[in-house]
Amino acid sequence: MVAASGSARAEAGKPRLGESHASLNERVRDAIKQAIIAGEYKPGDRLVEGRLADRFGVSRNPVREALKTLDTEGIVEIIPRRGAFVTALDDDEVREIVELRAVLEGIGARFASQRLSPAAVEALPEILKQGEEALANRDLAALTALNDKFHNALAEASSNRFLTDFIGTLRGKTHWLFAGISQERALRSWGEHAAIMRAVIDGDADMAELLASRHVSNVGRDLLSGELSSDVIPEEDEDN
Repeated sequence: MVAASGSARAEAGKPRLGESHASLNERVRDAIKQAIIAGEYKPGDRLVEGRLADRFGVSRNPVREALKTLDTEGIVEIIPRRGAFVTALDDDEVREIVELRAVLEGIGARFASQRLSPAAVEALPEILKQGEEALANRDLAALTALNDKFHNALAEASSNRFLTDFIGTLRGKTHWLFAGISQERALRSWGEHAAIMRAVIDGDADMAELLASRHVSNVGRDLLSGELSSDVIPEEDEDN
């Protein structure tokens, strides 16, 4: 048997394009995005390729590709000859994104109420139950985790991939803004989430759309007015 040449062995050892390379780029992108959402990198912070590569134990290339993807999503801004920075939105930009999200999230809730799958029928009441328990215990960490569960379950129930992608992009642009959401607002938000889920479960498309749209508008209003920065927990729940 003829031994493989050095170049052939090297070629065989390379990750296949579209498999390892793609998955690594996606993992690095998700890790950087999560760090931004968690507030580890603030709006305006520079994202240095070498430091990110060291942090995640990869070469600079997947970091560079990840930053390009995040730039297209609007989470990162790449400035020629200066580098990559966490996007800083002004009030007008936040307002415009919130306006669009309010409309799209409303449509998503309407679709969800009209297209409830057996999986959604099972998932939404369970999320609702977990949320009520967390609310009763004023468990902010649990409510934060359930917030993502709520949005993901609602998006899946809407059964529209393009709508889900658009909403996901808009949420990504502003998600980090809500990382420091006040405990009071988190408690109130869950009450709004619960009302949306009940309308969806009941198949009330008009109410589901109205409540979902109103919820996004309410949070955006509080964000722009500075009310999300408070960390005071009210003595009584203000969901009603």
